Amino acid sequence: GFKAIEYCSYINILDNLIANKKIKPIIVVFIDFVEGDQEYFISKTDEYLTAICDEMIPLVDKNYKASVKPEERVLSGISAGAHISLLTVFKRSDRFLNAAGQSPTITKQLFDALKEINLNEKKHKTFRFYYDVGRYDLLSGAFDNQTFLYANQLLDKEMTKFDIIHSFNIYNDGHEWANWRERVGEVLIYFFSK
Repeated sequence: GFKAIEYCSYINILDNLIANKKIKPIIVVFIDFVEGDQEYFISKTDEYLTAICDEMIPLVDKNYKASVKPEERVLSGISAGAHISLLTVFKRSDRFLNAAGQSPTITKQLFDALKEINLNEKKHKTFRFYYDVGRYDLLSGAFDNQTFLYANQLLDKEMTKFDIIHSFNIYNDGHEWANWRERVGEVLIYFFSK
């Protein structure tokens, strides 16, 4: 979250979109990234889900006049942070029904969660996702050690098959902050346009 402020000019983009009435006013919670956190995003997901859903959300609800409706909450992240954002919606729809990811790390865990969700036909009709990937994104490290592009395309096919509302885009770029910054506004407008 704090890297998004520094490298993606997130606050400026957010303020301008609100001032220009392109999105409604929203509360954004930025989480500081500490080296080693990616382990929680990929392999210690239960601990992460507990921290976000059972500790952070009640704290925000207690101190701010934020919506408590899961359909009005969005998780967003980049790379491994995108992975946990998408996964959180699948596993904790009691707290979040929307997620955005830029260059998400795709894992078997995501596909397993998606298949499990498909068993509950009603629930997945309320999800809303945005994610994108670069045509020249990372060559390995995703599902079955495939390229990020191919793994994200597989996820798109599965979400389409299960009729989950989502926007998936491929851009002619790579795994870089400058590329993600260009699309911050697009992500915010997708979820919060007036």
